[in-house]
Amino acid sequence: MQQVSKIPREPMEPFAPRSKRPSAVRIMAEARASLQHPTRPFTPALPRSKQPLWQKPPRKIVLEPIQRESVENGKPPRPTQKQPESLNTGLLEQLKREPQAVLSQYKAKGWPKTDLNPNLNSIEVTPALLTLLLLTESETEAIADKLYGMSQDESFDTYLREHCILDALLDYSRRHLNSCIENLSQMTIVLGIIQNITSIKENVRMAGNLGLIEHLGFGLWTLTRERLHADRQSLGDYLNQLMLIYRNLCADKQLRSRFVTVLSFSKQSPLEMTTIVLEKDLGLRQHHDLMLNLARIHSKLSLDKTCVSVLESETFLTNCVEIVAQYYQDPSTNAAILTRLFFTLGNLTSAVSPVHMALKPGLDYIMSILEHMGERCAQEQTPEQLDLLIKTIRLISNLTLDPSIGRLCTQMIESEKLLDLIDDPLCETSEELLLNVCGCLANVTFYLEGSQIMYERASQFFHCLVSLLMHDNEEVVVEACRIIANLLRDKSMDMSSFNRFRTGEVIGSLLSHPSASVKFYTAGMVINICIGTRTNAIRQLHENHAMNNLYDNMQDAIKEQDWDLAQVSCQALYSMCQKIAHSDQERQQIVQSLQMDLKLLHQTPLGSICAKIVQ
Repeated sequence: MQQVSKIPREPMEPFAPRSKRPSAVRIMAEARASLQHPTRPFTPALPRSKQPLWQKPPRKIVLEPIQRESVENGKPPRPTQKQPESLNTGLLEQLKREPQAVLSQYKAKGWPKTDLNPNLNSIEVTPALLTLLLLTESETEAIADKLYGMSQDESFDTYLREHCILDALLDYSRRHLNSCIENLSQMTIVLGIIQNITSIKENVRMAGNLGLIEHLGFGLWTLTRERLHADRQSLGDYLNQLMLIYRNLCADKQLRSRFVTVLSFSKQSPLEMTTIVLEKDLGLRQHHDLMLNLARIHSKLSLDKTCVSVLESETFLTNCVEIVAQYYQDPSTNAAILTRLFFTLGNLTSAVSPVHMALKPGLDYIMSILEHMGERCAQEQTPEQLDLLIKTIRLISNLTLDPSIGRLCTQMIESEKLLDLIDDPLCETSEELLLNVCGCLANVTFYLEGSQIMYERASQFFHCLVSLLMHDNEEVVVEACRIIANLLRDKSMDMSSFNRFRTGEVIGSLLSHPSASVKFYTAGMVINICIGTRTNAIRQLHENHAMNNLYDNMQDAIKEQDWDLAQVSCQALYSMCQKIAHSDQERQQIVQSLQMDLKLLHQTPLGSICAKIVQ
């Protein structure tokens, strides 16, 4: 049965902070990369051999983020300026109603005249009047600087919105985007004003409705089309300011679909043009802030179904692999970028697709980051480093959905870091990390063969896996069951650890677990225990009433019409009956009960297996 996944909820990213504000409240909320409650697969009723082998394919991992409280950034409170009064109410009202008419009227009069030109150092200067002066292109640099300073003050937010300042700024930038390369610094300031205005939720929707996404797309297209040879730092600063605005706009879920609207002048969408900025020949990959804000934008848009197709393009994925290759040697320094990049790639790899093959060349770098961050977090853990480690593990887990990548991972020595983490105190303090490590290990061990070194090492950590079977978190228990079931598939597995830690007792108790998912995967372990000659392990199961529990689970599942659980329980019961003597009283009682119900059971998917049990 096909697995159905939940779309992960969005990790809360703050709006881009107002540039160089003396104080601001940063909204920090990080995604919790948790494993999804599993949808159980169909398990064939008939074994392919006399000794059935229970297998569960690798699972994808999706996010279930938690929203954290806003926190102060530790800066002193910002003094609030007094709201300025309008110098010319009539002028501002007319500007609000007909800004273009006012502009034309004053341009015709040769405005601004000396007596109307305000003192730019006066606190009584209003943003609306400054904007009008900016539109007249008189003293533009000084006016833009003054308006930029005002936009840094939160007390102006409502005022800027009510007086149509954003409309006027858009008009100004629209007329200069074609030639922005000639004065990047001035246009960067104008974009900074727009970014500050859109740093609050109330202004974002209004900006989107004014066509700001498409408007900025034109600016992107102009710059990327000509592969301009401007100073890389200045160009990077300009584009970074533009991306800060996009970051604010994509925080509104209703605006995200507009990022994939194809623009007539470029035949590309704004999202496609943001991916072009990543290209190597533009020379902007060294601009850390620009790369970080691009990663933030893409991580948000990767949660929107309408945007995924653009991010799945070969060009974008190739650029991502190259960026990972650039940063992998020092992932701690670049943790913020890599975390968001891996978040995006993790979302794109939640189902097997060509994306996996496109990312395969970067697997060595990703595994290297896993090893580096695992060692770094064990020595000196920070929230940012831990988050990168979690996102790296989640990405690897989803990549192993592709069998060729899964088999390759089992041959890489870096995969053993997952085993080290199972026994690391980090997993005791971070349940999120534990969930992802277990899920990734379950996927990787699916491809293991008994001759591989990782298989031998996994056996050494068996005591950790047994303890996880008794964990309070149901998802942890499920993943631990999957790992153990994968290890038990090999008939040559050393069962001394299994017997020493009396794993059979734990498994017997799990068959009475209230969770159907835990019962399902525990039955899978029973099936694989019955492979080969494992007398002590089977005796432990039998002493802890595994057969009765399996029979009860099958009956309950039939009543609930949970045929997945019913079938795997019936299959496990059949495997146990093959190993228990016919004279055993518990076995005889179960066989008698099945004989009485056999006619009814033949009408269900369990009929053929039940018939074999009673023979």
